[in-house]
Amino acid sequence: PYMLYGSYLYYARMFLMEGKAFVLQANRGSHSSTGQFKWLDSVNVEDGEDSVNWITQQPYSNGKVTAYGVSYDGYNALAVAGNNPQGLESVIACSAPANAATDSFTSGRFVEKYIFSYISTDRQANELALGGIISPLIDIFSEKQVRSEIDNILLGDDLEEWTILNRAIDDQNDSYWTERSLYDVLSKTTVPILHIAGLEKDQDGRDTVLAFDHIQATSELKDNHYLVLHPTGHGCGNTNTLPVYQKMLDLSESTVTSDLSVEKKIHQYIKSQSQYVAVDSYSELPVEEKVIDIPEQVVLDDFGYMTEENAQSAQFQTEMEIPIEEELILSGAVKMDINYMSTAPQTPLHVYILFMKDGQFIGRGWRTNLITGDQTDQMESKTLIFPLMNETIPAGSVMTVYFATADSSVFYRQPEIRNQYTPADDNPAQITIFSDETYKTQVILPIEKVEKPEPEEEEEVLEKELDSEEPEEGSSDETVQ
Repeated sequence: PYMLYGSYLYYARMFLMEGKAFVLQANRGSHSSTGQFKWLDSVNVEDGEDSVNWITQQPYSNGKVTAYGVSYDGYNALAVAGNNPQGLESVIACSAPANAATDSFTSGRFVEKYIFSYISTDRQANELALGGIISPLIDIFSEKQVRSEIDNILLGDDLEEWTILNRAIDDQNDSYWTERSLYDVLSKTTVPILHIAGLEKDQDGRDTVLAFDHIQATSELKDNHYLVLHPTGHGCGNTNTLPVYQKMLDLSESTVTSDLSVEKKIHQYIKSQSQYVAVDSYSELPVEEKVIDIPEQVVLDDFGYMTEENAQSAQFQTEMEIPIEEELILSGAVKMDINYMSTAPQTPLHVYILFMKDGQFIGRGWRTNLITGDQTDQMESKTLIFPLMNETIPAGSVMTVYFATADSSVFYRQPEIRNQYTPADDNPAQITIFSDETYKTQVILPIEKVEKPEPEEEEEVLEKELDSEEPEEGSSDETVQ
């Protein structure tokens, strides 16, 4: 869907200079393609297969194709492998979403505002409009506008995709969440796939790792999948220097033999070693978990229930600072094991983690979300997974953990939806986050194992003092000097 932005020109030049033919496929319903654009829809499986069939019939084709893509185009590349089309030899997908339920724009049944720049009919024009219109979302919430009408409020357009997604947000069992996932087809594909993500500032890196992990846990064909985590941000990074990357491209060559069987399954950049480490399982990486307890209980009021009467007293956000006493090198996805209870069903919670030193941010903080269940006043436990991080946290820094029930960049269940459970004029719904001896809420940091040099042993200097005293008269003892 990025044809108007010209980013494809970079990849076209790169492949053409290597003597390869380059074909760009637009998504159905985008740009000049007919049909209806559908966010992360499996219709791309059939569309991708059609493209491969067409390419292999062209006079310039050797009958072998590599599907390649970054971000949403990475999703398209993964989808091509769904039906194992004849002629598709490999897939390279960088920072690619594969599942609407975990994608950065729709994770946890929250919806990022930026999704409108994809599902609207004029993507470029609407991106310009969103920049000026979408910022006062708090006002929209306080005016209690119906969520289903936000597409009209923001863009003056009734979007079919928003109608479908709006319905799915309210039902975790809606067919939308299975229809907008490639997990099933990826688990069955016989095509070799290289999943690539950045360890720094890559909002889709988490989804890339989750897809790879799902396949490794469930698929009999898991050995067709490889993972590379590079040290930079969104995209393919410097992975073209790795043999596993080049071998994936060589599979579509007629004159080159490519043997993937000798390649390890996971290639992760380790900052402390300034190099990639290749292993067959995460347990072999020089990365370990450091567990930090949240020091105290947190009580929050749900912003969605705020009224003029309780707005002054409601506490819908709080933060706590936890000191970091030793230098840490984060390398991977930060997790949180959280225990909580809500007085009202379907209540949103946002959790942020960021690091600071001397009042300055270190790298980029990340947010993840959850919606409480349908049962009230019952303990719930979840593991939250944040996007990947690759930062050196100096000793003396602080980790700030921030909890909130409101965020202006996302849409979630509006008060009107939740009023079926609790009248709007009641007290705000409360979320209690527990952290005590019985129920611990913990942050799990993936940190690199750094071998510290052993201190040099000090040589013991043995000094022998001369005994200057004369032996007592009549003594038979001898003083050896």
